[in-house]
Amino acid sequence: MKHEHIAKIASEAASRIAAEKAAAVAIEVYEKQKNKGLRQRIDRRLRNTKLLLNNYRVLVDHVQYAVYDIEQANVESAIGILDMMESYDGVESMTIESIKRSTARTAIIVSHITEMLQLYKVMCDKSNNPEDIRRYRVIKSLYIDETPMSIEQLSEAENVVKRTIYRDRDTAIERLAALFFGIDGMERRGN
Repeated sequence: MKHEHIAKIASEAASRIAAEKAAAVAIEVYEKQKNKGLRQRIDRRLRNTKLLLNNYRVLVDHVQYAVYDIEQANVESAIGILDMMESYDGVESMTIESIKRSTARTAIIVSHITEMLQLYKVMCDKSNNPEDIRRYRVIKSLYIDETPMSIEQLSEAENVVKRTIYRDRDTAIERLAALFFGIDGMERRGN
């Protein structure tokens, strides 16, 4: 009888320990999936920011030379259109083509990007940090100016190594993603 009671207590203890371990593993798996989803979303926003910057001049030209009357279009919000980009999983050309199909949407996006680039410039200027000011010049020279400069040309013009230009570009794109997409564009390190 005593052995049965001890066996029952041991069995209950083993079941409790197994349940606790299973719960801990389940929580860990859940957290990993949640973090993976967040990382993928942030990566997608960074990729879309790069894509928008790479195509900025094309989008500006599209709006400028479009035959379609923008005033006739149903107006959508820039954030709504940028969120629409979320649904395109990694098909970059599809993302840009879907925006280009609608002149009104493109105009809204161009306006939003232009405003956020201007805000980024003001932020960089106000920081009085030479690196921030250079980062804006890098973005402007690579993506905004009518005649873009190459990384090599920028490296020479800024009197820094090419790696610094790449680092400046990447840092600026992370900050621009936050401006373009709001809180969802924040980089994973939280800067």
